[in-house]
Amino acid sequence: MSQPSLFEALDESSITHRWFELDQNACFLVSEGGQVMDMNLTAEKVLYQERFIAIARGRLTLGSDRSDAVLNQAIATISGHAPMRRRDFVRGADLDWRAMYTVGVPGQRCVFVSFRPAAPLCERLSALTEAFGLTPAETSVLCALVLGRAPKDIGRDLGISTATVRTHLRAICTKMDVRGISGALALIVRIS
Repeated sequence: MSQPSLFEALDESSITHRWFELDQNACFLVSEGGQVMDMNLTAEKVLYQERFIAIARGRLTLGSDRSDAVLNQAIATISGHAPMRRRDFVRGADLDWRAMYTVGVPGQRCVFVSFRPAAPLCERLSALTEAFGLTPAETSVLCALVLGRAPKDIGRDLGISTATVRTHLRAICTKMDVRGISGALALIVRIS
């Protein structure tokens, strides 16, 4: 038995309101041409804080050519082909990676674009670090590493030297019983 559609018997404004009600992440209603038509309160706050996304000439922009290309490709692929869905990973202006979900709106040539923050990964990582007995400093280094930061950038962000970051990385690998950073990352991916 199939589940009833979220979009059954709703007009466009009702669909938008219902979607924004369900999705508490930064969420935008975007035309097939990439113009922002509407957004939820979380998206307004993100824009106001100038965190990872902006609107330039009415269009969403992530501040990275690659991520903007992924966004535009997702919109072009999904618009008009509802209920198609797509998940991509994009990097915002703050250099953090986020999951971007694009969902077509039935009968409309527009899409919902929603961004999931990277923070939940660090929260899940905290539980794993307890299991391996990592210190809070090692946990911070590991979280930054998982988010794609280079050791030099991690040191600058945490206010420690690159040598100290590398010392933490060696301790992490020892405690996790893996060889190298790639082994630690592979283990984290498998476990989480």
